[in-house]
Formats: sequence, structure tokens, C-alpha cells
Amino acid sequence: MEVFEKGTVVLSAKYLSEIVKKSPDVIHVKLNENQSVTIKSNEIVMNLNGMHSGEYPNPPQIDGAGYFNIPSVELLEIIKQTAFAVSKNETRPLLTGVNLSIKENKLTCVATNSHRLALRELPLESKVTGSFIIPSKSLNELTKLFNNEADIIHIFLTESYIVFQTNHISLFSRLIKGNYPNVSELLPKDLKTIITVDTKTLLKGIDRDCLFASEWRNNYIKKLAEAKSVYEERKNYLKEFSLKKSSNNTGDATHPFSLETGFVTSIEPDLLVANDDMLFLK
Repeated sequence: MEVFEKGTVVLSAKYLSEIVKKSPDVIHVKLNENQSVTIKSNEIVMNLNGMHSGEYPNPPQIDGAGYFNIPSVELLEIIKQTAFAVSKNETRPLLTGVNLSIKENKLTCVATNSHRLALRELPLESKVTGSFIIPSKSLNELTKLFNNEADIIHIFLTESYIVFQTNHISLFSRLIKGNYPNVSELLPKDLKTIITVDTKTLLKGIDRDCLFASEWRNNYIKKLAEAKSVYEERKNYLKEFSLKKSSNNTGDATHPFSLETGFVTSIEPDLLVANDDMLFLK
């Protein structure tokens, strides 16, 4: 970008972004005396009315704010793995955000809508500690904004704001005030069963089953059936089962799986128990 003369003006983000997208070539921008802007691209000339920059609120001051650094790839991955689980219900504003917690050199991100919960932890060297609730809308915009940024993101935290910053981009977001629910009590402390399954195979099976799920009914993948257990050495088991989805109006789909499972206790578990609503692992 080449700047011939400095100036400031406030423009409509909607119109400006659409003009940039639909311009055929290099864009030339000129600020006029009446706070309007002339935008040229080849033979195309467009005029856009603006507002005086003095009417625009100043961004929050981050001088002296606590901060930490994180690679953009890791941050975007954490957001994608947790933000989907937030609540869409605005009557519970705390659950519409992702809880970012920093404690004992560990970053924890949690999101839940009371029916599902996503949690991701990451080792992090930081002098900042605390718990902050970030609006999911801000995080979703962050993933779009920094998608092509292979860089370190500097995160500044104040009592009311969080700032994501690189060498070229800064994103300010207001924090959601309140105390996020303690979800650690919802997570089991002792896991008696650990199941390892090929992720792509499982996701493809679920995706095929969703063809038989409607929005209002038959929208659950209900059965894990035909469980078989073969006892092997060192308390390891080979589980074979089928993932099944049925619909009275459309049809059904069945997918066989082979799971290699290990158990942390010496007690031999029962077989997989299937019914119409849920799967029990004992």
C-alpha cells in the first residue's frame, strides 16, 4: 500500500468491504473535504459518504495490561474445537461465550450450552492468571481475520476487554462479565474405559447416519449394537460394534466398527450395552 497524504474518516464497513470485493483492479482512495471518499479502480469511480473521525470512539487503552503470546495456529485450533459448543440462547449470556482460563502455566478453554461441553487445554508460559469469558461471535470473527496469519498472536487482557494483536492486525473485544460455571465437577475423575477409534471412519459413519435425521424428530443416532468382546493378553479387548440410525419414515443405516480399547483397571468390563437412547460402558 502506498500513502500519498495522511487523513482519517469513518466509512460504512458494509459498503466498503463490498466495494473492495467487487473492484476489478488496484484501488485508489481519495478523501474529499466534505468527508466523502472517492474510490477508483480502472475506469470505475465510486463516491462513498463518510463521517468525521472525531465521532468514532477511541479503542481501549492497553498500556500496562497483562499479556501473553501464542502461535496463531494453536489459538485458531483451540477456538474451532470449543466455540461450536456455546449456547445460542441470549437469556444466559455467560454460556454464549468461551471461558478462557490461565492458571499454573496452562491455558484452558471451555464452552457449553448445558447439553454439550467442549474443553481444550494447552501448556502456556504466562505471567497472566485469571478467568475471562470471550463472546463466541468475536472468536468466530477472529478465525476469519487471522486465518492466513502464520504468526505469533499477542493477547492483552484488561478487566473489560481482550485484544488480539499481530504486526498488522488488532482485534478488540469486550469481555462478558460474570463467573463462568464450574464445569470441572461435570467431568469424571476416574476413567475406567478408554476407547480408541479411527476418527475419520467414525465421522463418516455419523455423517451418513445424519441423512436419516430430521430437524424436529428422529434427530438422534440412537444405537450402538452387536457388541462383541474378545479377551486378549494384558487386559486388552477388541471391541466390534455397529453404529445404527433408524427412521420410521425414511430408512436406516448400519456401520460396523472395530475398536482397540484399553482399561485402566484390572476389572474386566461388561459388554457394550445398547438400548434406544444411549450407550453404557461399564
